[in-house]
Amino acid sequence: MDNETKQNDRFKLVTWNCHQGKNIFIKKLEKIVDRIEAEIYIIQECPNPDTDPIKKILQDKNLKKVDWQGRENNISGVGIFIKNEFYKEHEIHRIVCEKDQNGSFFVSCSIDKKLVILGIWIRDGREKNKRKYDYANLFMEYLKKHGDKINQNYIVAGDFNIDGRIDDPKNTGEIFQTLYGKGLVSAYVHKSNEKLGFEKQKTYYNSIKPKYVREPCSHVDFVFADSEKVGSANFEPKDNWIYKNQNQSKNSNDVFSDHLPLIVEIKLNKD
Repeated sequence: MDNETKQNDRFKLVTWNCHQGKNIFIKKLEKIVDRIEAEIYIIQECPNPDTDPIKKILQDKNLKKVDWQGRENNISGVGIFIKNEFYKEHEIHRIVCEKDQNGSFFVSCSIDKKLVILGIWIRDGREKNKRKYDYANLFMEYLKKHGDKINQNYIVAGDFNIDGRIDDPKNTGEIFQTLYGKGLVSAYVHKSNEKLGFEKQKTYYNSIKPKYVREPCSHVDFVFADSEKVGSANFEPKDNWIYKNQNQSKNSNDVFSDHLPLIVEIKLNKD
């Protein structure tokens, strides 16, 4: 196998919650594409990209929107964006995801009929008087309804909004066990040899309302995949991506976030 073929058998995937990207999403999109070279970007809290300014920047950055699902007002959701070259070289098909009644968002596509990408943003979108922010329970409800479709050919990536030390350990453990039972591992845990649910790497820094008052760490962003398909997995340095203070997080012209991007190299074929 020559080097070019080997390279075509791998791709980089990035998942990032860009944090309230309505007014500044174009600059945030430019930042992540310019700083992180990848083939697939899964971005949470991004606005509907079917507007002219976002369409133009996608074109300028050689990106194609594969799918987006989000709030009815179009100000935030989750999207899958793929580099045009990768899109042309591979058979990409959008997979329509059913709307989640609890307000989480899911987007999906297949690659060469070999892999399925499932991008997620777990959130509590129920009526205000019914919200419990029990993210682990909400994701478990989704897995019980749709989990039979998930197998070793899936890449499940996004903002899970759950941490094994903070959220309901029963539901969190059940989620991890369900995914591991389907042959999928946390890419970061697999490569770092840390313990699932007890990761040292913090991925979420709440700069507005400290939700995690007991936090030793908030590791809520994941990519789950077949361990044999994971080439590498790492988070970007905090200083390049995280708000420095509360005022900065409220600045509509700021390109930082409260989440770190996770970059994972995926092998299309097992070596």
